[in-house]
Amino acid sequence: MKVFLILGNKLEKNCKISSILKKRLQCFLKIDDGVSKVIVSGGNVAKEKHTEAFIMRKYLINKQLNGVKNVDDKRILLENKSKDTYENIYFSLKVLRKQSREKNRVTKLVIVTSESHKKKVECVIKEGNLEMCNISIITC
Repeated sequence: MKVFLILGNKLEKNCKISSILKKRLQCFLKIDDGVSKVIVSGGNVAKEKHTEAFIMRKYLINKQLNGVKNVDDKRILLENKSKDTYENIYFSLKVLRKQSREKNRVTKLVIVTSESHKKKVECVIKEGNLEMCNISIITC
């Protein structure tokens, strides 16, 4: 089973999605296969009413792109504790492990992030000895 992981970005005032985060979400919507699970990852870094993950989930289930239906809520998994890139990946892997035990085994992880964030993500993957895993990084 393939799983997408969308990395969060600090929310603006009043839980508004930043332009960086919006770009990541729109990028996912363009490559979404309509069946794979998607983890939205991000805690409450901005000390707002909701976590990044909650707002990302809300965006995905309410958004339509080029007339394409929104993302089914049942496909979305929340990781809402992380406060940085390392925690995004670490806590998301915990969500993945739980998902793998309960359902199908995860065979591929597709991380959706920004071009400027790619190097940091690659460093976290390397430091965590995750290079052996089937991980690809899509940048927007």
